[in-house]
Amino acid sequence: KEEGIDLDPRAARLIAKLARGGMRDAISLLELCAASHEKIDVARVNSAAGVPSRESVEKVFDAIIESDRQAIFDAVAYVYESSLDITEFWLRLIEYCRDLMVVRVNSKAASYLELTDEEIESLGVTASKLSFEKLSYYAKMLDETLTDLQKGTYDNRLLAEMTLIKMTSLRYSNEADVLAARIGDLEQRLAAIEAGTVKPAPAQKKSAAKPAAPAAKEAEEKKPAPAPETPPQQEKKEDKPPVRARKMNEWADVIERVGAKDMLVSGFLGDSAAEKDAENSTITVRIKDPFALPMLDNDETKSIILCAAAEIDPSNAGLRVQFVVSDTVDSADDPVGDLLN
Repeated sequence: KEEGIDLDPRAARLIAKLARGGMRDAISLLELCAASHEKIDVARVNSAAGVPSRESVEKVFDAIIESDRQAIFDAVAYVYESSLDITEFWLRLIEYCRDLMVVRVNSKAASYLELTDEEIESLGVTASKLSFEKLSYYAKMLDETLTDLQKGTYDNRLLAEMTLIKMTSLRYSNEADVLAARIGDLEQRLAAIEAGTVKPAPAQKKSAAKPAAPAAKEAEEKKPAPAPETPPQQEKKEDKPPVRARKMNEWADVIERVGAKDMLVSGFLGDSAAEKDAENSTITVRIKDPFALPMLDNDETKSIILCAAAEIDPSNAGLRVQFVVSDTVDSADDPVGDLLN
């Protein structure tokens, strides 16, 4: 008050949090925010410190839950276009993931989190969509990527995009943590069904054919039998059904091999399925996300996929790879995925 600084209490808590216990850092950040001689709110502190807002971090996790890859690329692009620090952005993601875990397992989370009632309520809604096992796996992935971001060994933007895309789909991975996360999701959904909060979709019944009306049936019986027709000289041959393409049940293993060479490509292939044509000359990869098509449909990616497929089955060598966007993708055999779906 003596300095004439109008400081919002939430902004003051954020300054203390960003300073991480350093008094000099806190004072420096406060002076930087006060230079405009306007009220210091949360948005001004975030802007001065070069960190993303909590709302932007929430949107990233919503995009992960909804498998909205377009939103993920937009979020990472915003960080770089706004000259924000990607490492600070990643720390906010880890902090938000930790908050979700606290809310998920603790009924008195408000006493452990310095957040408003609205923020606690918003966390509860998001946490209810995730199992504890999946949150644990997310925390592990974010922490491992933070180490790589701080080292600067890789292209940090690509590394951030690659990790977040991988988090949208855990389908094709045999890691123990991933399987635990998916089983946790299954248990959560079964518990919701038992509690009555979610009802399983009823099985569709085939409608029985309606019996013919009595009058129509009687007229049909009285109708004279038609005169025998002269059989044609050559009966028309019935068209044989075309040979269907064969589903590649080894596709999950192919995606895993692709991930060892290019994790970003394997991330885009997360919800895909593949099949071979009847002539065994083409591998058709069916994907749901139209946005992924321009990222995958190039010679380099096709070569990576073909090499991985040939490693699994040598007969795949020399085949052609093509991509098709399809709303309904009949994915490779996956018992856990079938139960989740």
